[in-house]
Amino acid sequence: MEQERDAARGLTALLRRCNARVLALTPGERQQATGWPDRYVAHPYWSGWLELKGPRTRVRPAQVAALRALRAAGARAWVLRFTSEDEVVAEDEGGCAAATLARPKTPRDAAQLLRLLAALDEKRPR
Repeated sequence: MEQERDAARGLTALLRRCNARVLALTPGERQQATGWPDRYVAHPYWSGWLELKGPRTRVRPAQVAALRALRAAGARAWVLRFTSEDEVVAEDEGGCAAATLARPKTPRDAAQLLRLLAALDEKRPR
């Protein structure tokens, strides 16, 4: 399994190739306050915050708090966990899996992922 950082870079590249605007926040740049999600994605299909995790990386308490605060303010926010080369799991901030999705391999797949996140948001209580 590739590193979480490489998986995040790959997804970001695919999202950009499907015409999404992606703001990548990285701790090394110090633009990212403690707990803020890794990416903000803006696309006609879905816009919101993504916290990107590897198969065993835990969501830290500050991240849970930030994701809850964003959702309470009306923002869309998900944890995307790269579980394998073929799957990604959309989780809420508490770690409850909402859906297992095909891991994007093309820009078209990335656009489909955004559509699926939008569908999940429609079912999710605010």
